[in-house]
Amino acid sequence: PSPGTPPPPSRYSTAGPLLVVVGANMIREIWEDSGRHRDDREVNGRSAHVLPVDAEEDVWAWKELVVGTLIRVRKDEPLPADVVLLCSSEEAGSCYIDTCDLDGETNLKLKSSAALPPEWCGEHAVKRMEGELEYEEPNKRLYTFLGKLRLGKEEIPIDNDSVLLRGAVLRNTNWVIGVVVYAGKQTKIMMNNKEGTLKRSNVEHSTNRILAAILLFELMMCCIGAIGHAVWADKRNEMAWYMPYLEGESNGDKAAIWLSYFILLNNYVPISLYITMELVKLGQKYLMDNDLDMYHEETNTPMISRTSNLNEELGQVQQIFTDKTGTLTRNEMEFRKCYIASSSYGFGTTEIGLAAAAKLKREG
Repeated sequence: PSPGTPPPPSRYSTAGPLLVVVGANMIREIWEDSGRHRDDREVNGRSAHVLPVDAEEDVWAWKELVVGTLIRVRKDEPLPADVVLLCSSEEAGSCYIDTCDLDGETNLKLKSSAALPPEWCGEHAVKRMEGELEYEEPNKRLYTFLGKLRLGKEEIPIDNDSVLLRGAVLRNTNWVIGVVVYAGKQTKIMMNNKEGTLKRSNVEHSTNRILAAILLFELMMCCIGAIGHAVWADKRNEMAWYMPYLEGESNGDKAAIWLSYFILLNNYVPISLYITMELVKLGQKYLMDNDLDMYHEETNTPMISRTSNLNEELGQVQQIFTDKTGTLTRNEMEFRKCYIASSSYGFGTTEIGLAAAAKLKREG
């Protein structure tokens, strides 16, 4: 090239921006995944109070608990595993648990201990208990449990009323003692966890579609250029005396021209747009995590954005419809009627009303 003319694109100048984009995206994903792993380590490292048979109360990490371990849970502490309740600080052996993290219900649930014989009731008797607990294999069912406890020749049925699930919090009871039946990934709450899917915002979907269209246009231009070169080279234009390599050009060399056009036209694709979007999302994530308007001072709980993929979606939320009727509506919402700005929308007809209207129509 003549002095002052920029050199043509090379493989390094083409691959460099792409590697930077991919590397920046990888670093962001690693950073967010490391935060989730840090939370997992914090949960797995929480302390649980274990009751050995012939020793004083010991402290184990949650991840060290195994099936058959006898544990004590105190008031306002979360359950470290799925346990069968054997006794509590209450005379009747009952306790109250908060299952808000499991099913969203804020009302406390009453649980009863297993119907043990009188000689096996109480903290000291439970620690000396020798028996065999037989129950169903690990499953996802949160509201059913079938099992039986064998104490000598006596068999005691165990149902879901005596099972405390991991994630529930003990309330209004000083302490409970239970035996671990499911631990780790076999607990019901862990088995109900679904694999996280990669979520993308509408802006990212639109950007991907536009970039795909641009890439398709570039590939079309490369094909047109490669075909035009092959047609022109086959004519062996004598005026192209300065390009002697055309005389011995093979079909493979002609096909390689397509790659040359692809390198020349790579600037069609705005690769830097992805870097800009990633940097903007990271900045938004930082601002949200440090927003004092979303900080709850009483519980010292800041806003935590676990992923930055959906930041721009938050700004589009205008109304939130919710209910707190729990299982009465099976967590299903159906639009009936609303009143907005002096205008009424909907008819407010229930399923019973629709059925009654249909019946009258048939009879009429």
